[in-house]
Amino acid sequence: KLRQLKNFAAEQPTTHAGHHMRRLIRNKMWSNADLLQSMEGLTVDDVQTCLRSFFSQCYIEGLMHGNITTQEGVSIMESIERMLIEKGGARPDPSLRHDLLRDVQLPDGCSVRFEAINKVHKSSCVETYYQVGMEETRPNVLVELFCQLIKEQCFSVLRTQKQLGYIVSSNVRRSCGSQGIRVLVQTEKDAKMVETCIEDFLRGCRDFLVDLSDDLFTKQVEGMKTRRLEKPKNLGQETSKYISEINSGHCNFNRDQIEMACLETVTKDDVIQFYDDYVALGAKKRRKLCVYILPETGNVAVEADTSSDEVDGGLLGTPELVGDIDRFKSGLSLFPQVRPFSVESQSHDDGVPPLRSQL
Repeated sequence: KLRQLKNFAAEQPTTHAGHHMRRLIRNKMWSNADLLQSMEGLTVDDVQTCLRSFFSQCYIEGLMHGNITTQEGVSIMESIERMLIEKGGARPDPSLRHDLLRDVQLPDGCSVRFEAINKVHKSSCVETYYQVGMEETRPNVLVELFCQLIKEQCFSVLRTQKQLGYIVSSNVRRSCGSQGIRVLVQTEKDAKMVETCIEDFLRGCRDFLVDLSDDLFTKQVEGMKTRRLEKPKNLGQETSKYISEINSGHCNFNRDQIEMACLETVTKDDVIQFYDDYVALGAKKRRKLCVYILPETGNVAVEADTSSDEVDGGLLGTPELVGDIDRFKSGLSLFPQVRPFSVESQSHDDGVPPLRSQL
């Protein structure tokens, strides 16, 4: 672990961008630098003392999946509990289950930027995140469908046409029950110019969606349904899906069926309205967080055909610059605690018949 923490400085800028994005969004997270500093002077006795009290308070969750009966599964869990209590001195504490991580809720209309230095690599990375809100059935479907619709266009414009860098991606970002849209570029070019290109691409997405034919939209929807409803190829894949639901706290074990039933009701106009609400420049619900990872030598010079006005302002406006991450988060609200999925907690304005989630 110590070697891993020390080697973090040499990781790619994309890795650093993801690390700092998590630090900015999660209510509780230690940076790699904090962890490395805490290990200074650590002794074997310190580790042994920690191990003796490690199970003093614990909460256990388990998944028994496969060729096993309910009675056998309960028996296995009881055996594990007895071992932890008798040999580990464990004291069960169910309240720990409710101490899940939560994400900060960015204010509507905000634009925030954080910058960090990578002392090893010469390239930069720009990661932009447009926060939508909490995970629920219909928002989940709209976020995922929007990202699928713009995925090829994003790569074509930012990678092929503008040649910003070899690593260009756009996808759904989900964490601790909240979600949004992420666009990431690792580049040798000026970071501010790259962010401007990302904004320019997103500005053009509305026309792209409006011009999208009904046939192509239907093919995208059918493609999403086929991918999501594909049966797991083995027991391990199926188990991983169930474990993810448990770890997230959602416990929506029929997620694919429930969300794909909702997808049937989504129209192209719904996606355009989603864009207007959360992505469009000036949208009231737009919440943007951007991370720059810059080389120690500074940004590469801006391309000669790019005006200074376009780089310094225009599409980017005047973002709030974050210096102290903890201070930044202390002034923000947190999203609600993730609750296990229930039909009653979902909105059914779309007319979809409710499906219950069970395992």
